[in-house]
This record gives sequence, C-alpha cells and structure tokens, in this order.
Amino acid sequence: MAGLNYSLWYYYDRIQSHYYNFNLFPCMILTSDAAILCSSDYQNGIFIKSPDVVQLLWNQFISYKEQCSLFFRPAPLTPENHKAVIDSMFDTFYDQNDLIGIQPEPCLTPFFTGNLLHEIFNYDLPQADAILAAAEQAFQMNMVKIQNEQFLIYSTREGLLQFAKTGLTDEIPEIFYHPLTVEQRIEILNGVRQCCETGVYRFLQKPLNHLPHNLHFCIRGTMGSMVFRNNTGQIIVLNIEETCLVSIFRDYLEHMNPASYCSTEKATELVDQIINDLQNNRI
Repeated sequence: MAGLNYSLWYYYDRIQSHYYNFNLFPCMILTSDAAILCSSDYQNGIFIKSPDVVQLLWNQFISYKEQCSLFFRPAPLTPENHKAVIDSMFDTFYDQNDLIGIQPEPCLTPFFTGNLLHEIFNYDLPQADAILAAAEQAFQMNMVKIQNEQFLIYSTREGLLQFAKTGLTDEIPEIFYHPLTVEQRIEILNGVRQCCETGVYRFLQKPLNHLPHNLHFCIRGTMGSMVFRNNTGQIIVLNIEETCLVSIFRDYLEHMNPASYCSTEKATELVDQIINDLQNNRI
C-alpha cells in the first residue's frame, strides 16, 4: 500500500518447531551493515555490527532465499507497463481456466468492447494504439468466458451505484479512459443485468454487502490477483504466487452460502432500479 519495494518469500516447514521452544534467536533483521538476532517475541536479542559477521549472515540469508519462492509479484498498471501487466493476467492458459472474483462493483470490462471502448479511450496516451488493441482483446476474452459459463463475480449494489453516478470504475485507472456518458452507462448496466439473469453476476447481501472500496480480488485457475490503489494513487496489480492461499479463497467463493447473495430475480430488480433512476435523472 505504501508503494515501497517490498518482497515476501515463503517456504513450507514446521514453523512451530522454530518458535516457542528452546531456540535461542530464531528471528533476524538484516541491513547492509548491521544485524539483530532476536527471540520470537522480539523481547531479547543481540545487535551485531562486525562486518565479517554481517557478511556471514548475508551469505546464510542468500542461501535460504534461494530455497524459497516468491509469495506475490506486484506490478503498477500504467501506460508504460501495460503490456507486462496484461500479459500476466491473460497468459496462455487463460482460455482454459475459469475466473471467479469478488469486488465492490461488478466486473464491467467485458462490456467495454467495440465502438464503446473506442469512444471512451484516451488516445493522448503514449503507445495508445497498442494499449487499445491489448485492452480490446482482453475484454473480449472475458466476454467469451461469460458466454462459456467460466465466469463468476460477487459484487455489491453500492459499487454498481457508484459506477452509475460517476461513469468510472476502479478496475481501470482513470488515465486510460474518459468517464462514460449516461447513455453509455445504461448500455453497460443492461449487460450487467443479463449476467444477473444467468447467475454469473451475484450481489452480496448482509453481512458482506459493504466490501472495502479498494478490494478487487480474482482467481484464474490456480492463480490469484488483487488490484488496489496504493498510497501514492497508483493502481497496483498484485499477482499471488502461493497456490495454497489461492485455493483457500477459491474454496470460499465457490461454496458461498446462497443466503449471502441475492437471488437472480432480486439482482435483476436491483439493476433495473438503478437503470430507471439513471434514466429519470434520480442519480
């Protein structure tokens, strides 16, 4: 969130065997010229300044790191970095995997296609043509997934209402496009309504109907990613590499209690009401 150069690495082991027993100093804080070896409760430790000892600890740390795996891989979603981010989210296995997600607003990108995408796109961006082509292909792939019943999104009425009011979605950084007109918003909402009828899009009810504004989490096969805005205002795509954690989220979303989300009838009524309010200038 703070935009720092932070990486987390993991390994599998009996972690408890390294803590709370007769282990002297199982934790280490290592800098370029000093180290602290400390107990698991951080109450006791040794501060080390000797260059030779610090170098020894660095060598040990590097050998441990080489046996670990990267937990997540962050990437800023910017015009300059668009290709790397899109390639990571829409890899060669994308067609084979289903997509399941949870976020404040429904996934709107499948409906940003054809003329609509060309109308709202910001052509002043560097590499505008390449970005537009990549976005069009990616959004079309999402629509194919919807048609193939490989798509399931949980969202909230609040999130959809926010889109109806502003013509903006947090899925895409504002630099890439212009706010949608009322007519364009209604076009998108009609697409969302159709997905509610088939049960592809589900609106959460209490106690899950107030999701954090900055939470966008989706799973594609065994891969998971979070999209959020950090403290500097930059949109970050955080790809989660640790598959066991992703499988836990998948299990939760796939077996969501039906009482936690609206019926298809109630969901379509909800979208109809927002469309009606938008058409009659009540939003």
